[in-house]
Amino acid sequence: MHPTKLLSMSQLHSFLALFPAFLRAPPLLRALDFPRQVTAKPPTIVAFLLDQMFLRPHA
Repeated sequence: MHPTKLLSMSQLHSFLALFPAFLRAPPLLRALDFPRQVTAKPPTIVAFLLDQMFLRPHA
């Protein structure tokens, strides 16, 4: 039971630490070829999708 709790807490901590970074990262969004209108005020869903893309395990 304890490893499951530790893994869950670790994932939650990573999400909460990185999500705001993606939400406020215009240079990163410009590097990914998003238009300037999007980089000026990025929608929350874009930050969420980028966060999930970087955090999910790769096979």
